[in-house]
Amino acid sequence: MNNRNYSNSELIRNGWTRHEMFEEILRENPPRENYRPGDHAVAMVRFGLHGGLYCYNCPDIIYRPGDLAVVRVRGEETVVTIESVGFYSKGEYPFHGVYMRSIEGPAEGDLAEKYREAIEKEQLEAANIEKIRESARKELEEAKALKAEAEAEKARAAEEMAKAKKKLAEAKSMIADLEKEREAIRAAAEQTEKAGKEARKEHERLKAAEREAAKVWKRKRPKTDNEVILDLRSVQDALDEDEEIYNELSALEDKMTKVMDKASEIMEEERAAGYVETRIRKLYDSYLPKTIEVLEQYRNIFSSGLPAKSIAGLREDVLAAIDKSNEVYDNILESLYERDMLELFSEMKALQTMFALEGLLDSDFDVKL
Repeated sequence: MNNRNYSNSELIRNGWTRHEMFEEILRENPPRENYRPGDHAVAMVRFGLHGGLYCYNCPDIIYRPGDLAVVRVRGEETVVTIESVGFYSKGEYPFHGVYMRSIEGPAEGDLAEKYREAIEKEQLEAANIEKIRESARKELEEAKALKAEAEAEKARAAEEMAKAKKKLAEAKSMIADLEKEREAIRAAAEQTEKAGKEARKEHERLKAAEREAAKVWKRKRPKTDNEVILDLRSVQDALDEDEEIYNELSALEDKMTKVMDKASEIMEEERAAGYVETRIRKLYDSYLPKTIEVLEQYRNIFSSGLPAKSIAGLREDVLAAIDKSNEVYDNILESLYERDMLELFSEMKALQTMFALEGLLDSDFDVKL
């Protein structure tokens, strides 16, 4: 409970209306609903059916919500409805310094009857008005729906008309073209039909033979080093927009070139001896073709026109695969040079042994290996 002392003149001087003044006081000092002996009673009353709420003193604590009471407005008795009744103890009462009108007494007899009749009439008018408004709202919604449906139907009709006109124009154009070609086709058809059938049969036979021959050739003939590099460069050229992949492929080409150069050298030596190492066969039969095949598949997907975001994950996988391929071909190159390194090591040991036998290691020549 707020213990503030309110002043009628102070509140009005500060720009408050009486209605606002009472609302503020009640907000800060809400009354109790239960009555105690010696309490002050304050009622909220309403003028008419939809009038505003106003605060009045209740000299007699006999009112309940819904009761009719009489107040005096500009010297005339007016009937109001009791909306609520609250109670304050003497120490809690917040309206000591504020002027508040009092309820004259309960509304009875003709005065109360006329008020009830006026309220009932107002209620009936309000109900009728609400019915009219509801009916008007429904009619408005129906009108809007009909209008929208009519506009949609009009749009559909216009669209169908446009499609029909377009199809009619296309049909007329096709008919005109067909009429021009029909005579020429009719004249040439009989002369070329037999020759055309034979030509088609021969063409299909040759194409089938070519396909079979290509399969056999592709299966039996391994790609040369140059063809492998050309395939890799074809992929690289197709992916030149992606600078990172382009640079990675350049590094891979360098590794693969070194590997194939060394492998070709070993293969020539081994062929002269009548055999080719398994690791060299795997290099040309599996490792190199599979590397190119994977890169060509990614090139085809990259060139398909798919959005960049759709192949972002695939791109990262391909980068990882290229990086791993670089590492693998480094290992292959190292394994290809393994025999050379062993031979070099043996030759150095032999040279060192020769120098030792000749007594040159500790001589003035100061030979160091």
